[in-house]
Amino acid sequence: MRERRAVLGEVVIDVSSDLCAWHNQLRRCVVVTVFPCVAAASLVVAALGMVFDRLLGNKREALNLADTVLSALAKRIATKVAAWLGPAERAVSLMSELYTTETLGRVPDACAISA
Repeated sequence: MRERRAVLGEVVIDVSSDLCAWHNQLRRCVVVTVFPCVAAASLVVAALGMVFDRLLGNKREALNLADTVLSALAKRIATKVAAWLGPAERAVSLMSELYTTETLGRVPDACAISA
């Protein structure tokens, strides 16, 4: 078999080749190389999306846990302060009540110093 070639200047063009076969070969090459690359890239993007979503979820859960712990700690501190200052507050109110009714502020007549 003799191949037919046309010469244009220094470029040799093979006119015997089938253009459809060349397009099929190019399409097959694209499908074989590009499709797996696109599939792998989409898998990587999906995995990164899941990681990012889980990261934000963990951040929200950590903030909610921190808020819960801080509010429980604030309630505990308020309870301890009330328990510690409660007797002193009651003592002050009793002393104020006794002083206003002049039970403690009254001077007995037997001890009164005459001038």
